[in-house]
Amino acid sequence: MSQAFSQSPPVYASSGATPRPINPTPYPTNPTPYPINTSSMPTPAGMCPGPSTSYSYPHGYPQTPIPRDVYRDSIQTAVLNKIRLRLDETIQIGNVQIDSLRKTEQDLINGERKLELLITDAQQQQIQAQV
Repeated sequence: MSQAFSQSPPVYASSGATPRPINPTPYPTNPTPYPINTSSMPTPAGMCPGPSTSYSYPHGYPQTPIPRDVYRDSIQTAVLNKIRLRLDETIQIGNVQIDSLRKTEQDLINGERKLELLITDAQQQQIQAQV
């Protein structure tokens, strides 16, 4: 903060404030516990300083032009995959609906048979009651 205000803190209108000691350096003055001489530092194989015979690419990839048809094919494949996924999802939903309708149809057929049996029994009881 003292660097931002030209080596002195901003002036506040308060009475009785005790002045703080000003540190002329904003960083520690004691020596670093780490070695400073980089030539004595061990380096991994392939990381030695000096001329290198290997090529370095930014971000690890070679910068070669990519043909337009590669982009087109990539986008086309992505679109086809998305369409296939949507189509599969739509087919699965349709199959579930068909299964549900088949179950409903079977339930209705079973209910019709049960009603026919009840009607037949009621008619037989009515005939017997009349006799």
